[in-house]
Amino acid sequence: MARALLKAAVGHAFAHGATAVEGYPVDPRQRPKAGPADLYQGTLGLFRAAGV
Repeated sequence: MARALLKAAVGHAFAHGATAVEGYPVDPRQRPKAGPADLYQGTLGLFRAAGV
C-alpha cells in the first residue's frame, strides 16, 4: 500500500507541473530504534523500490 501511495503522490505532483519532489525517507539500518512516529514518511527501501 505504501509503495502505491508514494508512486501516486509523485505521479500527481509531476502531472501538475512539479519538476522535483522532496522527501525524507528513513534508513532503518542507520536508525534501528526508529519507531512508527519516525517512519511514517517512509523508509529508504520503500523509496528505492519505487524508483524515486
